[in-house]
Amino acid sequence: MPIHAPDQTSLFDHVPAQSTEAEDEARRKAARRMARHVIAELEAAPTKPWDEAACARARMLVTNATSWLPEDERDALRAAFAAALARHGAGTEAS
Repeated sequence: MPIHAPDQTSLFDHVPAQSTEAEDEARRKAARRMARHVIAELEAAPTKPWDEAACARARMLVTNATSWLPEDERDALRAAFAAALARHGAGTEAS
């Protein structure tokens, strides 16, 4: 009795739609909002507001969120985040 492999070409027929400029701009807007919120929280705190694990999560959030932004804006927000962390004596390995 021969074994026939099922036709799996349908698994690869779906091509994801390209994002629209409006969707990309919505991502950039959300990225700015998230990064600025984290930076503002750090700048407003009289002492370091988070433990090291939370600092690492915030660092990852800012790094990932700002990757959606134009290079100059990305670099400025990352520098502001690093400066706010440094003010509290927290390390800034990622940028």
